[in-house]
Amino acid sequence: MRRAIVSMGTLLLLCAVSQAKEPATQPGDWANAIDATDVAAIKKTVGSNVLVKGKVVRAQWSVSGKVMRAEFGNKPDELVLIIFSSKKDDMDKAF
Repeated sequence: MRRAIVSMGTLLLLCAVSQAKEPATQPGDWANAIDATDVAAIKKTVGSNVLVKGKVVRAQWSVSGKVMRAEFGNKPDELVLIIFSSKKDDMDKAF
């Protein structure tokens, strides 16, 4: 199975796959956040904005410094978050 790749859209790890639908969860709605290891739940929300929570097990910037890859699990199908260098200052401020 391939990994889900999501681009960092906000400081809350709000996964913005598309703007086409109403958000499945609201920013800051941690009670309804999807667990980062719940691959089935994440796949059901493709095309929606969702709040995903979980423990980052590994994160590093690419050699070029243009992309950070943050992994939430060790299995091939678990969530991988991609953060572009244009959001680096926002991430540094948030964390």
